[in-house]
Amino acid sequence: MQNKTDENRTATDANPPLSLCWPVDLRAPWDHDELQTLTTMLPVGLHLALGSDHPGEELSAPATEHARFRNARRRAHSAAGRQLARVALAAADLCPHQAIPRLSSGAPQWQPGVTGSITHTDGLAAAAVCTTRCIRAVGIDVERRRPVRAGFEMHVCTDSERSNNSLDALTRFSAKESIYKTLAPLGIQPLRFHDVTVTADGNQLRFEPTPQCTWSEALSALIGVWMAGNTHVLTLVWLDAANQTPLSGHE
Repeated sequence: MQNKTDENRTATDANPPLSLCWPVDLRAPWDHDELQTLTTMLPVGLHLALGSDHPGEELSAPATEHARFRNARRRAHSAAGRQLARVALAAADLCPHQAIPRLSSGAPQWQPGVTGSITHTDGLAAAAVCTTRCIRAVGIDVERRRPVRAGFEMHVCTDSERSNNSLDALTRFSAKESIYKTLAPLGIQPLRFHDVTVTADGNQLRFEPTPQCTWSEALSALIGVWMAGNTHVLTLVWLDAANQTPLSGHE
């Protein structure tokens, strides 16, 4: 995997790359050893914050950032995600008090020189941020484990994936969501579930384009990791700033 060790990370990061924001009465989806493994997988310069899907009052995001959601549950999820984004920005010394407005697509609009991604689901929210000096783009997704129907697997998974048991359909869905979050802001389109076959080698994700994929150059430049827990799965995909491969993917 193209990651540097924690020892090398300390030369550029003054703060730990992983921030945990769990209420004392809630159990995190992963134990200490699993979270340590996740820390070693993070690229240099990236800061990740994990926490509950409900924001704490002391760090809650401004109401204007999630006011468009009429549903109280969605407002809480949105606020939790932006709260964690501020935690990650603070850890990276990147102006945590600046507003994080929404683009017309619904994606967060980051300050110049910053890239990031926010995700939330029942019981868990997460945010990843980094300067564009280290990472060109990043996407993160978390999903709560749940039974999925055969139609879901057919919609998400390629024929090759359905014959490969290195990942389940929900994890592949999450990985493809993370790919979308990474590449869509860079103008890569269309991004379809059956454009890519996702497999796993340990905690590293492997991506292979299918014949219908029109953005194989962008896909070959991506790096991805995943981590499963009893209740949730997390996937993280990024494009390293050192990789200046011209990206294209338009029909």
